[in-house]
Amino acid sequence: MSTEQAIKVQPGLKRADLQGAYTFYDAQMDDEALGQWVVDQFCSAGGHLHCGQEISNIDELDAFDRIVNATGPWASKLRNTQPGQPAYELDWVRGSHIMLDRPCSMAMLLQVPGAKRIFFVLPYKDQTLVGTTEIRQTSPDNPGPSESEIRYLLAAYNHYLTPFAHSGDVAATFSGVRPLIRSADNPSDATRDWAFERVGKVLHIYGGKWTTAQLQGEEAAQRILQ
Repeated sequence: MSTEQAIKVQPGLKRADLQGAYTFYDAQMDDEALGQWVVDQFCSAGGHLHCGQEISNIDELDAFDRIVNATGPWASKLRNTQPGQPAYELDWVRGSHIMLDRPCSMAMLLQVPGAKRIFFVLPYKDQTLVGTTEIRQTSPDNPGPSESEIRYLLAAYNHYLTPFAHSGDVAATFSGVRPLIRSADNPSDATRDWAFERVGKVLHIYGGKWTTAQLQGEEAAQRILQ
């Protein structure tokens, strides 16, 4: 796209140094709604869902024939309750987002100023979703977005777009903790692949993401039934 074409589809883009843009096509999802749909499908197929029952040790599930540890960021904690050295180590990386109380005419992938990574600006539920960060943690628990992350995302947004967004324009914030397989000093370079480890009757799942969840689940089902 030429500069004029890019400005036409996204009038908020700053003209300074804008040489043009590339178009791309992708899908959008509501992760909470999709997760609930998966649960509903599971229950419709005859599965039994038990909520509010924290498991802190694999031994608590000894009555079951087969167990899949698909606890995401907390997978290592359960694996460590079994003997032996885990085959993989998780890298807990927090990704934070902000919702701006303004419409967004076009989804964009933009380079973070001064960094070798990208961030997105997306239309989402009549507002603008901006993300994401990559902050390494020492725990799987989610503390939510920090003030520095919110400032980071606002600065990245304001580098490219007008009118400027201020903290008062932030309608909501949220974050998630990615259970990446530790594979690089820089979390941005860490692999987004997943891995399995079988210990007795327990299948441990390391890594993974929404976009590969179905493939990962199908492979996990095959492995645990072997």
